[in-house]
Amino acid sequence: MREIKFRAWDKTKKEWIKDFLLSPTGIVKCDKNLKYEGVFETIIILCQYTGLKDKNGKEVYEGDICGYGDADPSIFLVIWQFNGWAKKYPKWDKSLPYPLIDKCDLEDIGIEIIGNIYENPELLKGLKNGRD
Repeated sequence: MREIKFRAWDKTKKEWIKDFLLSPTGIVKCDKNLKYEGVFETIIILCQYTGLKDKNGKEVYEGDICGYGDADPSIFLVIWQFNGWAKKYPKWDKSLPYPLIDKCDLEDIGIEIIGNIYENPELLKGLKNGRD
């Protein structure tokens, strides 16, 4: 079973939120010791951990932009699709489901995180956003 965890992007400040907790009423701001400091008043995007790591051991989250290959790298966005994590390629027949990511992709192909949709959207020319 994979570890369930999230990271949070502050759309207003355009930065990752370091210390937060999820509560039934939303996201709660905390200090480094996770002591309550208040409720976020900005728009937050949560990105879930896939349970997978890239070839460098870095955790892969929803919204990450990954690539593989040396000469002509293939680049894709990590999204949730139907029942699994998928590779959303910029030039893909949208009538077909995107291919699912699995552990073999990371071990055999050597996928590497090269950015994320929030800080590096230019890496995915042709995609509007990660949630279309």
